[in-house]
Amino acid sequence: MRFVKPGGRRGIIHILILGTVLLGVVLVVLTSAAPAGGPLGKLQDAVNLQQVEKLGLTLEARTRLSEDGFVILPSNSFEVYDVYLQAKKMGIPAFVTSDAVLHISHQLFDYALRLAEHDYLLPEITKLTHDLLTSFDSAYLRAQRDLKVPLNNPPDSRGNSTTNSTANPADLGLVCLRENVAFFAVAARLLNPHTKVPDYVKDIVDKEMALIEGHSGVASSPLFGIEEDYTQYIPRGHYTRAEEFKRYFKAMMWYGRMSFVLDAREPIGDQARKNALKVILLARALDGAVEGARARWQGIYDITSFFAGASDDLCLEDIASVVCEVLGPAAAVGPAPALAPAPGHGHDPATELSRLSRELSRDKDKIDAFLRRVKSLRPSRISSITGASAGDSSGPGRPGQPPVGPASSPGAGGTDGDKDTAPPLRTLRFMGQRFIPDSYIFEQLVFRNVGRYTGYDKHGNNHNKVKGKSQPPFTLGGAGIRAFPRGLDVMAVLGSDLALDILRRDGDTSYEGYDEQMTKLRAEFGALSEADWQQNLYYSWLYAIKPLLSVEGVDRLPFARDAWLRKQLTTALGAWTELRHDTVLYAKQSYTSKGFPVQKPGLARGYVEPVPEVYSRIRSLIDRLSAMLDAEARTNPAASRGQPGQGGQREQRGQGVQSASVSVSTSPSSSGWDEFIAKLDSFANLLGQLEVISRKELAGKQLTEAEYRTIDEIGQFLKGIATLSPALSQRVGGASTGSGPGGGPGTGSAGGRMALVVDVHTDSNSRMVLQEAVGDPATILALVKVDGRWTVCQGAVYTHYEFKRPASNRMTDEEWQDLNHDPGKLR
Repeated sequence: MRFVKPGGRRGIIHILILGTVLLGVVLVVLTSAAPAGGPLGKLQDAVNLQQVEKLGLTLEARTRLSEDGFVILPSNSFEVYDVYLQAKKMGIPAFVTSDAVLHISHQLFDYALRLAEHDYLLPEITKLTHDLLTSFDSAYLRAQRDLKVPLNNPPDSRGNSTTNSTANPADLGLVCLRENVAFFAVAARLLNPHTKVPDYVKDIVDKEMALIEGHSGVASSPLFGIEEDYTQYIPRGHYTRAEEFKRYFKAMMWYGRMSFVLDAREPIGDQARKNALKVILLARALDGAVEGARARWQGIYDITSFFAGASDDLCLEDIASVVCEVLGPAAAVGPAPALAPAPGHGHDPATELSRLSRELSRDKDKIDAFLRRVKSLRPSRISSITGASAGDSSGPGRPGQPPVGPASSPGAGGTDGDKDTAPPLRTLRFMGQRFIPDSYIFEQLVFRNVGRYTGYDKHGNNHNKVKGKSQPPFTLGGAGIRAFPRGLDVMAVLGSDLALDILRRDGDTSYEGYDEQMTKLRAEFGALSEADWQQNLYYSWLYAIKPLLSVEGVDRLPFARDAWLRKQLTTALGAWTELRHDTVLYAKQSYTSKGFPVQKPGLARGYVEPVPEVYSRIRSLIDRLSAMLDAEARTNPAASRGQPGQGGQREQRGQGVQSASVSVSTSPSSSGWDEFIAKLDSFANLLGQLEVISRKELAGKQLTEAEYRTIDEIGQFLKGIATLSPALSQRVGGASTGSGPGGGPGTGSAGGRMALVVDVHTDSNSRMVLQEAVGDPATILALVKVDGRWTVCQGAVYTHYEFKRPASNRMTDEEWQDLNHDPGKLR
């Protein structure tokens, strides 16, 4: 979009796609279209024109406000509620925007995730890692003694024992135990850098740690022997807020990305058998050999799945039945009674694992049968690195379910020309990163799923024009491929015709097969049921923003149609960016194959952006989040650290906003969970009111005084919801405890600022990443009818940015906020 600086203190932001702006990329601006007709109010008719005059608006701003019904201006605020508090001081009624509601929802989502990570997930993954490392270490030492193999064999070029051979079949079991020790030793070291690891794996662990801490690019994993993108281990998102979050991030990234490739291609080789045996041993350790391991793994997986969805790759849960079916009761996995040890063997983990490794290393037929059976399990649908291929694409529904749309094309790991048969490769990850629909969309809209750029003429000249000059589209990479997707791709698939029009205008659809892929994806996502959209909070969030992309009902609003659709598209992009930021650790990333003080006024009657479906769907999401945390606080000793029974008494929701500051206990004895649950419930109550108000506005019904008061107090209420007690803020890594002087950041690194950034896609060819960012809030002035009279109301809206950056420098929130601190730097 075009960013105008017409003089005076404020510039106008003509919505509405804030594109790339920094680091050598271009700021893209869409000028709002001419009014589409309809009864737009004139600014001179506004009942509060006197207050508006004090804003010092330029002539262009006044014209846009009068003709389009709204205008968007830069603000000096760091948070959305500061925009509303400033408006209240100036006596300007509030315009409650979907942007403000979605942003506060993001904050609550993020705080809830942090609270679960701090109080439950981090201690549980630490305990699970310790138990599995100890068990595999003991099993290896026992097997080594039984086989009379020297403890410290000379390592080969990969740092593995020279026993990595099938000359002596028993050596295979020993190598598998040893490498599983190294696998958990790396995680243990990431969780606690002072962890002492066994000497016999120290060399290979040190090599992996050096690559992780160096995070300089793609390299062959010393332990797994496959390519890994070590730039993914750069802590970002909220994981930069505290050292314990950084350690948790790296360990879970290790568990989420490192692949046990189960290759059933004939003839089955030694490496495939080794990976299969390692997986079987992991499954056995988890489901019986190590006490409590399965329950811990399941608890961690279930909570993270609630937020971000199921693993895209196979996980140990998926292969339980296969292990039991192929290997028999002696190696059964799962919570069934069949976990009894073999006759003559105790339940000592070392004995169990050592025995199983020895017996299976001599029975390659069983291992081969296991691999062939695994081939029938669901494939991965998102390729997360060029060296570990995805399987076929099976649609955007639940993992393990058939596609909901037409037959899908092969994924990045598919075999060219073979669209009907899933490739035989399957990958298992210990705590695999999650299938998210937008990464699936991205992968389906880049090379190899779309072909080469078609925007050149026969002389090699680029047809794509920007301001009359030939310019390559943003998505174009080396060798003429679509190397990068855009956030607009996601919005187009979710139903935005405007997003697709912008992509076409910018030349980002000029690729072989793009239109066919877009048609296929729109059909697939259009066929999803409401139950599909409610399967986890990630899907629910996308479901909540879908109404913003619809043209239905837009003509009933007092705004210029095209300009308002652009505003809503930016809102959707901003909310989606915040979702990706919150789930950066768990979401499987796609890859391309290779103020003015005045006397305090009385009640100012404002207006709510009338999008009732958005408020309803966000409320449903918040209700589910609240119920999950409440259940967790009741049943989980690790999570419920307050007095016994806390969280058991939940207040009934009233019909009004009872307190702007949200009355909760913040005493040292409070667990923190009850405080946070109270915030969620209070916010859900507000969302219910906004839905009711929206429907009344659309129906032309009169609002009550209580409803007008809710609108008038929105700034203080949102601030109360978003502000945590100091004790709780410390636990979640420095969240906002209130704005600083002049509306600036509150305490905590990167806390108290709306601005954030996240990388969402990696191009393996250029080693560049696609970054999506949200800036500090902009101010929207809207000319709407309140009680039948034209009134100028003020609210807060998103600004959204998209740019590329080297993968080795994936940007953190702190880096982005340093660039974004002064709005003038963004012009």
